[in-house]
Amino acid sequence: MEVELRYKLPDMEKTKALLSEKGFVFKKASHQIDIYWLRTEQPDTDTCFMDGDDSIYMRLRHDVSGGKFSFNLKYINDKIEHGTLHEFEGKLADEEALKNLDAVWKKIGYKHGTVIDKAREVFVRGEFTVALDRVKDVGDFIEIEIMCRDCDALAVKDRVRAMAAELGLDPDACMPYGYVELSHWKKIGKAF
Repeated sequence: MEVELRYKLPDMEKTKALLSEKGFVFKKASHQIDIYWLRTEQPDTDTCFMDGDDSIYMRLRHDVSGGKFSFNLKYINDKIEHGTLHEFEGKLADEEALKNLDAVWKKIGYKHGTVIDKAREVFVRGEFTVALDRVKDVGDFIEIEIMCRDCDALAVKDRVRAMAAELGLDPDACMPYGYVELSHWKKIGKAF
């Protein structure tokens, strides 16, 4: 399970310096292009599809900088506080495999929804992974996450909040929505 919180970031360079001060170690940088999928009958304004209480996101990712490709299915249970999700991810051999999976999903009734283009820098310290994201046409963000199995998601989320406080992040800057929703809001002029 992935437990994460995302915050709007006022100053990327200042945050990088603070992460270094707090003992975080730079792990990697990447450029990712994510294509999210919708059912064919859904309006383009939808951001996910529902299965009971779960919001479901299907994504194809091209890690441009690493030349890697993957697919991903995320389930976010809306009964649990947002930011807790189950994720199933698989690697794809190459761009040809990505194109084939893209064609299969179109054939079985899905279409391209939102495309997210982001530059990401990842830092780690202990159980924490921090990603600094510059999302094209959306803005700069920080994601703080802990990966765990069979854990109390709310207790883990408290540890993530404590780390956000240690990094001086404003609780009001927490974004309870993903980049897909934020991209849509930006397009329609909704403030966040």
